[in-house]
Amino acid sequence: MDESLGIEFRQTAKVIKAHIGKLICDNLNEHQVKISTTEGIILHHVYNHRDKIVSSKDLMEVIGVSKATMSQTLASLIRKGLIEFEEWPEDGRVKRILLTKKAQSLEEDIDKALNDADRFFKEAFSQKELEELHFLMKKLREHIQNNQKSEVK
Repeated sequence: MDESLGIEFRQTAKVIKAHIGKLICDNLNEHQVKISTTEGIILHHVYNHRDKIVSSKDLMEVIGVSKATMSQTLASLIRKGLIEFEEWPEDGRVKRILLTKKAQSLEEDIDKALNDADRFFKEAFSQKELEELHFLMKKLREHIQNNQKSEVK
């Protein structure tokens, strides 16, 4: 084990993101729409939570990107005509993210791409390994989050 764990995580995340991106592009080819992996995941999340208020802050937490990255990504989705903002009546500071009809027409293909990716990744592991992987990822995530909270205090 010569590689640092951080480097291995980064390399693995990079190839996972590239694989998901390729599946999204392949599935959206017929629509002649080019979106990034992050954009596809955002559209998918907003679609699956359409009965709730989804804000950029929510997406930052779910996807794990910075405020700047989220702002740029949402601006790109607006330029592509895939999302729009709606001011939330109870709190004018909160902008609800809504999918346009164009984005809604892509959802089935985005969903298929993400499900295909999930199936593909699961093929690499036995059921026992998958359970262990989920356990270890959750443990690491909680360790990082707990340490970040204690550093802020």
